[in-house]
Amino acid sequence: MTPNPQGYPSWQSWAQQLTRVLQPFMTKVEATFVRQQQLYTMPIYTVSTLPSASIPGQPIYVSDETGGATVAFSDGTNWRRVQDRAVVS
Repeated sequence: MTPNPQGYPSWQSWAQQLTRVLQPFMTKVEATFVRQQQLYTMPIYTVSTLPSASIPGQPIYVSDETGGATVAFSDGTNWRRVQDRAVVS
């Protein structure tokens, strides 16, 4: 939980505690997105080769979506564009 600054005698002591709280969280975030010194790369598909959208939350990159390439995610039924949630077509 983020520490309340009112509970600390100075901004510096609050910032030190905030750093202690956030450091483990940020380490986990970094480990999630950076593997073996490489950034996570989404799988790339064309509209005609989209995989099943049956597992919600999967991110993909659609290289030939209407209006240009886009990032999409699965809602469990359809692939949806991240920017406006429209079904990929």
